[in-house]
Amino acid sequence: MYSLVNQITDWFSAAVPNPNKKNQTTQLAVHIEEFLEMLHTLEPADNNSSEELQNIIKSNKRFYSFLKNNHINYTLPEENRVEFLDSICDQIVTGIGLAYMHDMDLHSALQNVADSNDSKFDDNGMPIFDEHKKIIKGPNYVKPNLVDFV
Repeated sequence: MYSLVNQITDWFSAAVPNPNKKNQTTQLAVHIEEFLEMLHTLEPADNNSSEELQNIIKSNKRFYSFLKNNHINYTLPEENRVEFLDSICDQIVTGIGLAYMHDMDLHSALQNVADSNDSKFDDNGMPIFDEHKKIIKGPNYVKPNLVDFV
């Protein structure tokens, strides 16, 4: 059975059939960027929480900027690959948990986002990249509409 995970994986395979170091670094930067977007949606309940949240955002923004501008060069040693994959899986599980805890229809929202990502390709079905090798919105792009899923 074809799943959302297959659809998203196929999208990445079409966009970047042979990922290189730059693609890996860019993807990590984009992952951090999405985490920052989530943090920016939060409203601290008190001054102490506000200060701590701003510190977390600031440090993650700095890390994101260094990755995006290729000022951080990292490797993933073979002996860390299982733990790295475990972390990715745990992030997916906790993300599903966050959507559940906030009464959000994640499955429908994710389908909408995956379909929107499919629309980023050009008329020839090819991805369009920026100077950092991040896939950008093409002429056929349709923004996801998630209003019905919250």
